[in-house]
Amino acid sequence: MWEAIVRSGSCIVAAACREATLLQVFEPWLLDAATMGTLRPCTNFNQLFRGEVLKNQLWKIARTTTIQKWEEAMEDMKLLNKEAYDWLEELPPNTWVRAFQSDWPKCDILFNNKCEVFNKYILEARELPMLTMIDRINQQLMTRVRSKQDEGEKFPGPICPKIATKLTKFVDLAAECYVLPAGSGVFDVRFRDRQYIVELLNRSCTCRIWDLSGIPCHHAIACMRHERITPTDQVHPAYSVQRFRRAYAHNIMPCRDKSEWAIVDNCPKVAPPHYEKKVGRPKKNRRKQPEEKQSKKGGIAMSKHGVIIHCSHCGNPRHNKSGCSWYKAGMPPKKQRRKKHRPMSDDSEEDVPVITQENSVHAGQNRQNYTFYDRNAGNPTVENVEDTMLEEMVPPPNTRSVHPMPLPDSTFISTEQSQNVAPGGSSSGVEHNIAAKFEAMKMANLREFEEKKESSLAAKLKKTAESKQLKSELAQQRRLHVQQKKEAAELRKLAAA
Repeated sequence: MWEAIVRSGSCIVAAACREATLLQVFEPWLLDAATMGTLRPCTNFNQLFRGEVLKNQLWKIARTTTIQKWEEAMEDMKLLNKEAYDWLEELPPNTWVRAFQSDWPKCDILFNNKCEVFNKYILEARELPMLTMIDRINQQLMTRVRSKQDEGEKFPGPICPKIATKLTKFVDLAAECYVLPAGSGVFDVRFRDRQYIVELLNRSCTCRIWDLSGIPCHHAIACMRHERITPTDQVHPAYSVQRFRRAYAHNIMPCRDKSEWAIVDNCPKVAPPHYEKKVGRPKKNRRKQPEEKQSKKGGIAMSKHGVIIHCSHCGNPRHNKSGCSWYKAGMPPKKQRRKKHRPMSDDSEEDVPVITQENSVHAGQNRQNYTFYDRNAGNPTVENVEDTMLEEMVPPPNTRSVHPMPLPDSTFISTEQSQNVAPGGSSSGVEHNIAAKFEAMKMANLREFEEKKESSLAAKLKKTAESKQLKSELAQQRRLHVQQKKEAAELRKLAAA
């Protein structure tokens, strides 16, 4: 999509179209016009060269403001993908790169989304008949202008809020700039590893951010601090709140009722457009790019085009479990090699040695072997050093002897032994007493369980008997009530006779 901004005297005409041939039609009237391209011609780039890295590099190239930065960004693209570099080389850079565009429009928009936003805004109205559609669009624009008027009255400060947010970011970056004044409003600014020249009187910087957008860059803001100048005063007047209010100062008037319209004679009748019903549900939403599709779990939904699938049953490529011949034949699945999950560790932590108590003692015993020079010969003794290093690297053998010992007795057994051991008694009698006591405890628990079970069963039977008795009493009461009603009815008949 192209966007041409035409300047004719004090008038500005903006024309937008999806086809570049429309500019050729209006070329005789656009001789003195300042044209500005957008990134719309590069939409095919995402279809030819997929990947988040290439897409980010494309935006980096489009956002470059100087020719030197554009060349550096193109060289980075060449290293990433040679075919993508050749494809971008065929495009004229003045149609999509900011470094080759004019600084008159004071606009840093790379995508012309204004038409898409407006189309979505009138999406429901486009499905209506002609006159109803025009009336609905008129109502929407009328209320939008009114809401923008109210919004402009609430703006704080001299510039619009979004521009103020951009300016705040530049103010934060200005703290890293080093300013050297040269005189007459010219400054030499050092920012990180680059050098820039700022001219405050001409409102320009060699980075061309201020020239293209009309918003002072961080290099210029650092110079303004040096001269005690407020950055908001140097923003282009197009971003002021006053201009915003002037843009929405005129109201869109509502239309009169259809019955009050003037009747025009000798006017050709306009027939409705030919309606051709198409197969399927009509599409209303625009086709999104691959990087715009969102997954259900969040993030970007990456396409699986070109990915070779593997079967989870046999492990062979180009089919899944449902189409696996092994699975249909009843063969056992192939054992998959499980990947060992190693714990992530920082490099700095791996370099730090872990000293245990045994290693420290072992190092203290062999500390006398660290002799780097022989006193007699005056040469370094490599043998001693190597032996010492090997002794430090190899852990010492565990020389601690382990003697088989009986397991300790439990507290219950020890207490029972101390209580039941009689003087002069034997160990077999003690074991017999412990077994008898354990059997008695078991029987007591069993009796308690049976008693609880019987009591619960008796409670259920009692409850059932009570409920049966209550039901019988209620049934008897109903029978008596019905009999009384019959007797009363017979008495009324006899009285009437």
